[in-house]
Amino acid sequence: MLPPKVRGKLKRPIEVVIAFGCNIGNCERQIKTALFFVKQEVYVKGVSPLYRSKPYGVKDQPDFYNGLLYGFTRLSPYGLLNFLKEIEKKVGRKERCRWCEREIDLDIIYYGKLLINFQDLKIPHPDRFNRDFVLIPADWISPTLKDPLLLKTPKGLIKRFLKGI
Repeated sequence: MLPPKVRGKLKRPIEVVIAFGCNIGNCERQIKTALFFVKQEVYVKGVSPLYRSKPYGVKDQPDFYNGLLYGFTRLSPYGLLNFLKEIEKKVGRKERCRWCEREIDLDIIYYGKLLINFQDLKIPHPDRFNRDFVLIPADWISPTLKDPLLLKTPKGLIKRFLKGI
């Protein structure tokens, strides 16, 4: 595999899970537009239904509409990160505080079984266990997907981390 900082293409596609979310503007249209752009570099195998969730972090804002996309890409980890950030700009995301409202948010949850822990890129996404809007849609799009650290399926992770649901 190419070193993670390389923005090139890989020889073989790698499995990815990308989270998307929105809570201001026309969320349905903004999410559809973002997914249209994502499909230019990701072969999409599944997209979860939208999942409505309470804000995480900053509480005084509208609810979010979230979901997950499951597919394959030949972009390197940093290539995918940069590609997703470009899409956020195209869809109209404005810079705000962490966990503030967003026109669109695209996050890499999993990139194959790869583990990356750099300041600007952490894979798997470190907050994935704290978010029902990641774990529940993960079970919808790929119930057999295993977390590369805990080797549990989405149902196993839901049982472990979201006992109240």
